[in-house]
Amino acid sequence: PLGTGRHRALNNDHGPSPDGRWLAFCDKTDVPESCIYLMPAGGGPARRLTAATPSWFHGWMPDGQSLLYTALRGGAFGIYTMTNGGAERCIVTGPGHHDGPDATPDGQWVWFNADRTGSMARWRVRPDGSACQAMTDDDRVNWFPHPNPCGRPGLYLAYDSGTLGHPRDLPVELRLMPAAGGAAQTLLSLFGGQGSLNVPCWSPDARRFAFVRYRPAVS
Repeated sequence: PLGTGRHRALNNDHGPSPDGRWLAFCDKTDVPESCIYLMPAGGGPARRLTAATPSWFHGWMPDGQSLLYTALRGGAFGIYTMTNGGAERCIVTGPGHHDGPDATPDGQWVWFNADRTGSMARWRVRPDGSACQAMTDDDRVNWFPHPNPCGRPGLYLAYDSGTLGHPRDLPVELRLMPAAGGAAQTLLSLFGGQGSLNVPCWSPDARRFAFVRYRPAVS
């Protein structure tokens, strides 16, 4: 267990910095909506990062100086970045839901999921907000893409067609997809969903990844 002090209303949105020194997490102890905090990786006092709420942590830029997160501002979902201690900056927003940002290892792209053109799909955008483009075009509901640290196929979570949101306790698939987009490969089918693959999951050498699966309730 990692001590988080007074912060006791955490959710599943958390992740270590690339150098392993810090842990970003979301909590609602002091405010009514999700807020991002930063604490030493081994536990200890946390410092609030996002002044505005709600904000949901999802990843780090490779240099370890900037966070990537989803936020709801003015009634619109968007993908945001913030340099440690600095002001937040919107990378991309628009109609619909934008979520799950994570950066490629070279820092040239931010992957995210959005329903900008209909069903929830995997997208990518430059960190300056340019060249936004879809990377999946199928009938699945695709969430939480995570680039591979070594540039090999990345990982994401796929729900059945027609799924609303990203609920838990459903049959889902973990899928691999080439870094530049293209046909996906189903790696594993499991019972899961919300919380299974929300935040950065790869080991630094890209040999392993972590995920959560649930046990179906026994009636």
